[in-house]
Amino acid sequence: MPEHPQTPLFPDKATSGRRPSGKDRITPVAAAALLLQMIALGLALGMTGAGTALWLSAPAICLAIDIPLILFARRRQAAFLARFEALKRSERHYRYLLHSMPDEILLIDRDLRIRDMNRDRLTIADQDRADIIGRPCMEILRPAAPDGNLGELWAKIERVFQSQSPCKCRQEIRAPQGERAWKDLRLSPLINGDGGASGAHRVILAMRDVTREVSLEGQLRQAQKMEAIGTLAGGIAHDFNNHLMTIILNIEYAARHCEKMPAVAESLHMALTASERARDLVDQILTFSRKNERVARPLMIEPIIKESLKMIRSSLPATIELDQQIMTETDAVMAEPGQIQQIVINLCANAAQAITGGKGRITVSLAEEQVTSGSETPGPAPGDYLRLTVSDTGRGMDPGLVRRIFDPFFTTKPPGQGVGMGLSLVHGIVRSLNGAIEVKSAPEKGSRFDVYLPRLKEPVRPEAPLPLPCRANGGRVLIVDDEETVVNVVMKTLGDVGYLVTGETDPLRALSAFKADPLRFDLVITDLTMPQLTGEELSRKLLQLRPDLPIILTTGYGELITNEQAREAGIRAIMSKPVTAGKLISHVNTALAEN
Repeated sequence: MPEHPQTPLFPDKATSGRRPSGKDRITPVAAAALLLQMIALGLALGMTGAGTALWLSAPAICLAIDIPLILFARRRQAAFLARFEALKRSERHYRYLLHSMPDEILLIDRDLRIRDMNRDRLTIADQDRADIIGRPCMEILRPAAPDGNLGELWAKIERVFQSQSPCKCRQEIRAPQGERAWKDLRLSPLINGDGGASGAHRVILAMRDVTREVSLEGQLRQAQKMEAIGTLAGGIAHDFNNHLMTIILNIEYAARHCEKMPAVAESLHMALTASERARDLVDQILTFSRKNERVARPLMIEPIIKESLKMIRSSLPATIELDQQIMTETDAVMAEPGQIQQIVINLCANAAQAITGGKGRITVSLAEEQVTSGSETPGPAPGDYLRLTVSDTGRGMDPGLVRRIFDPFFTTKPPGQGVGMGLSLVHGIVRSLNGAIEVKSAPEKGSRFDVYLPRLKEPVRPEAPLPLPCRANGGRVLIVDDEETVVNVVMKTLGDVGYLVTGETDPLRALSAFKADPLRFDLVITDLTMPQLTGEELSRKLLQLRPDLPIILTTGYGELITNEQAREAGIRAIMSKPVTAGKLISHVNTALAEN
């Protein structure tokens, strides 16, 4: 590792870094030797009177004095050089340690200028060391947000200077290219060799990149939000589905008896469509929160998109144009109809809300898309897709909003005008279908959502409509549900096609009535979640009295019992609420036919 020329960290104790010259080392010793030689020469002159004795005795005396002094000087020189080399090795060792640390370390003086650093190039500034030393640190540590400030950081640096106590914080910093990075910053006063603080001169700023950790923490918070949604959805799904079942069956009953009133029938059809959309929404929330796993099937999405756009058109202001560009009609994906419907409805609703002033255009397109590894759309993995695009001419979003657009409960609408669930629901559906979603938006330039769904290679034939359920021949049915409205509407629906139906809202009374006459009923329909006795417990008790009794279990929250558990309890079928009249009658006919 190259050695970097450094200014002394402690100027009062550091060496100059220059090897002493010969003159610097010998001058004191040579002066002493010269003085002793002069004294010895004088003594020799005084002790001898003859010139011959003088010239013979003086050199001998001087030599006797020089040799010990030279040897002493050599020993002092060797010791000095040894200490000097040890100091250089120590400085080199600690310099290597400093440059080997994974953190980016800056040395800051009281003027908040950078005096030293441990890197040849600072990543957050993308500049060389020589260009950074001496510059104010606020020119390097720039805030990520355009309107952000680092006043808090400067205040913390000043507190370290004053208090001599370390501190740490987390800061989002903007690099020269515009990308953002999260840094964990640790501020410490510089400690000198005696263990004292040199805070009056320097503060050490250590930075560690934690962008990935921050991202993982965000994903964890997202998972916790999803768990909260699942808990909320599970808590309301049962009651909500009971109400929907009552609404749907009553609407269908009224529609069957108003064939001669086309206007009323049309209104009832619209109400039924809205109810089914509400049913699908609850189902998708349960799927999104992983409380209800659904099995996808090959599905042509073109007719579903067109049907969804018809419903959306009636709810949009006349000043908003709705343009559809369907480029493919036979391609299919693995999905559920309700999932595709929710994607289209929520994206279009979001686009309509983004159009300010009520005047603009929403464009919905469907086309084939082949994504390769070199594609400009890095979101989806390479493969064949159907790309559903919903774009608008609305107000658009800045990058900060785009990053949060799929967060649950995040909304830019005023209180009472939205709960921030629509786009998070879309995101969950797309992920469950192994697809991807991309957002492109800019302020005042509108937004574009691209949904990529894996395309099936073989086309799928349209499903044939289900035949109308046949009329019953006086079959006797017992319906048990703690919701009186559900009992009444099921009795009315089954009685309308010829079944003889008895209803009970108390499972204990229903069990007593069955015990009184086990052959009185041909079929039992029971709710799963009831007070005092659950539907599964009631079914076991009924089957003990009559093992061949066909039982249909209804539930508004399917995770509470699986098909395997139901079969072990002797239950013939599980019927998820809410159901339409056709499905209800079909389940009853099938169970009686099998028996």
